[in-house]
Order: sequence, then structure tokens, then C-alpha cells
Amino acid sequence: MKRGKLPESELSVQRREYKSAAKLAAGSFVILTALPLTAAGVFLLGWFGLLIGLIFVPVLLVLFPLGCWRTLLVIAADRVFRLVILPPHQDVLLRRFRVPFSTQSKYFLSSPSFPNNILWRMLQTGSVVFLFASTATPLLATIRTPTIEEDWFFGLALVALCLVMPLIALLWLYEDSGVRAYNKESGTVSKVGTWIQQFVFGTGVATSFWKFTQTIQGGTIEQISLATILFLILIPPCLVVTVVFHRNLQPMFVKRFRMSSSSGFLAQRNVDFRDPENPG
Repeated sequence: MKRGKLPESELSVQRREYKSAAKLAAGSFVILTALPLTAAGVFLLGWFGLLIGLIFVPVLLVLFPLGCWRTLLVIAADRVFRLVILPPHQDVLLRRFRVPFSTQSKYFLSSPSFPNNILWRMLQTGSVVFLFASTATPLLATIRTPTIEEDWFFGLALVALCLVMPLIALLWLYEDSGVRAYNKESGTVSKVGTWIQQFVFGTGVATSFWKFTQTIQGGTIEQISLATILFLILIPPCLVVTVVFHRNLQPMFVKRFRMSSSSGFLAQRNVDFRDPENPG
């Protein structure tokens, strides 16, 4: 198989494997997000609210985040890898945060592959969105009322979905493209940005969200109601964006990255790992 070429049969298999996830995500979005928000728009604004709900909700919560993901990966995938991940200057930053990283690690390129299912990645998206919003809302919402805090949380969650999650999608792209790090000291192979995912998804998303709900004024009923509404409305868009990205965009980005200059450099490095002193 030529570098940069991913078999169409493999792509179709991955799309079939993601089909059930797509149905779940689409159904949850329609039932839990689109219909309630559209109904609220009709209640407040009548037929104009219906029009806004049918057009504005899908655009704001699905199409706009997907556009942000696509834009960042088109512009930054190759540049970020060459200018941020490959250069050794990142070692200083990693040591400052006490991240276990060996200076003997070297990147190489293996065969591209997609995960068998994307449940874990959907959970990652929801985790990043809720962790970011739960942490930032108490810091930025100066007026502490349930309505204002709900608006802040919703807005910050959208910011996380559109601007923070594309950075995680970059790590998914490198992983699916076959980029791996070989540690000569331990003889282990790891994925790009493993420490970032461990940090983000190991900091207690549920605990952060629970602490946020405890800061809501008005009592237990208001806290439970607000937490339930936010969870039901925000989780479906996270699922839909993740599924659509993997089914419709990720194969294209994998091909682009494996045809980029970074891929050419890594392919040459991969050959070097095959000598007796550098097993790969």
C-alpha cells in the first residue's frame, strides 16, 4: 500500500461500524436537544421561534462546531506536528508540569487505522465540554442566579466544543494516521499526546460538574433541574459532532496528513528504527 493511500474497503467498514453510533447520536439530538429548544422558541416567539429552532439550533450546535473542527485540522494539522510536537523544546514544558516523557522518545509512522467504535471518543468530547464549562462558569459568572449561570454554562460549553475540542481532534488525527512514539529507554510504543488525554480525562469531570451545581443559588430543586437540563441538551450535540467528524471528515484528514511533509519525515525515521540499535 502506498503511503497516503487508505483502502476504500477499510473506510466503508469503519463507516458501517459507526452506523449504530450515528443513529444513537441523531436520535438523542432530535429528541433531547432540537425538539425542546424548538418548543421553547415556539412558546416564546410563536412561528418565528419555530423557524429559529429548526434552523438556528442545528447550525449553532452541529454545523458551526464541525466547521471549526474542519478549519483547524485543515490549517494546523501539519504545522502543529512539525512546529510543536516534533521539536525538542517541548521537553522543558513537559518537565515543568512533571509529565513523564523520555528524551529518548522518537516518532515514527505505522499503518493508519480507525478505532473499532467511537464510544470512548464521544465520552471524551462530552468530558472536555463539561469540564471546561464547569470550571470556567463560576469564575466568569459574576451574578449568581440560576438563569445567568445556565446561560454562561451553555455559552462556555459551546466555546469548548468549537475551540477546545478541535485540539483533541488533532490528537485523534495523529493517532488514526499511525503516528507513534517509540521510547528507547523502556522499549514501549505510545500514541501522540497520551499525557494530554490522561490529564484532561483524569481530572474528575463528574466532580467538577457536581461542584458547579452546588454553587447554584436557589436550593436543591433548582440545582438538580439545571444540571439535568444542561446534561440533556449539551450531550447530544457532543455525540453528533463526534460521529459526523469520524464518518465524514476523519478519513479525508488521515489521507491529507499521510501525504504531508510531516508524514514523509516520519516515514524516513521509521526506516531508521529498523536497524539493530533502534528497533522499531
